[in-house]
Amino acid sequence: MSRDVLEQVMAGIDDRYIYEAILYTDKVSERGNPKIKYLVRIAACIAIVMVMSISTLSIATVAGNITAYNILYSLYPDVAEKLIPVNISCEDNGILMNVEAVNIDGPKADIYISMQDMTGNRIDDTTDLFDSEVIHTSFDTMGTSERVDYDSDNKKVTFLIKLEHMKGEPIEGNELTFSVSRFLSGKENTVTELSGFNLADIPVPQNVQKADKLNIRGCSGEDINGGTDFLIPDPAYSYSPVDGVKVNAYGFLNGKLHVQVHYDNILDYDNHGFIYVKDVEGNVIECSSNYAFWDDDRNGSSEEYIFDISEGTDLGGYSLWGEFVTCDTLTEGDWEVSFPIKAR
Repeated sequence: MSRDVLEQVMAGIDDRYIYEAILYTDKVSERGNPKIKYLVRIAACIAIVMVMSISTLSIATVAGNITAYNILYSLYPDVAEKLIPVNISCEDNGILMNVEAVNIDGPKADIYISMQDMTGNRIDDTTDLFDSEVIHTSFDTMGTSERVDYDSDNKKVTFLIKLEHMKGEPIEGNELTFSVSRFLSGKENTVTELSGFNLADIPVPQNVQKADKLNIRGCSGEDINGGTDFLIPDPAYSYSPVDGVKVNAYGFLNGKLHVQVHYDNILDYDNHGFIYVKDVEGNVIECSSNYAFWDDDRNGSSEEYIFDISEGTDLGGYSLWGEFVTCDTLTEGDWEVSFPIKAR
């Protein structure tokens, strides 16, 4: 069992299971059988893992749950000793950000930071820091963040910030400032057949636009060149599978199937996705290349997906599918906390 997993498991343990484990351990200890004592510890670990499947994982409570901490200490004291409560917080726009605990391991540190809505319902199990988090240190670092817990009762989400000194030097003794300026919530993941299409009757557009006339922001697959043709949005073929996403046009260009999709307000809501074709047997045909370009106000973006499906192909029984991520809530503020990185 890894230390990371164990730390997460401990947070979700119901007190009644912990008390039972302690009582049973005490009884066995009175018998003085070392082998049985060892087996009890293994059994307790297994019970902990089983409890995780029925308990809400809450990393933030590890340091504050004394009972959980004690049982962790009795089984793995070296892990418990490295989990340091911090409890330094700030509040803005009704959102409380709190540094819950830090776990230090040489040049690495795991930092648990929570965001809690004190006035509304802007925190949910999809809350995303939207790449707005900034880690300020006096040394060069590599860092990542991931959501590890959501507490619906308290409208609180916890993130694990993993930090590493780039020179491999001990990270203890330094001070760190962590800031966040915005986050997203209300995200929806949609997988749907684009039933507004008839792949057996795909047009061949007469009017096209060139790459050099567009504000290209990214691509994958074939290189862009001035001769690449793109679709022009056509209201006659527009189709909106979900809010924030619209299919602008589709058709055969230069012997390949093109489908153009527009994503609204990507700067504020990070709307994005991709599309693919399924053949009559359900096999997925992915696009061979795709190009993204800004709309006129540089807030929304169109993406053109190009498939190696040529004009004249019998597409009867084929279907077009989309997977989209959309959002409806952006919360902005100024959250910043500074705290020392120190071991127990």
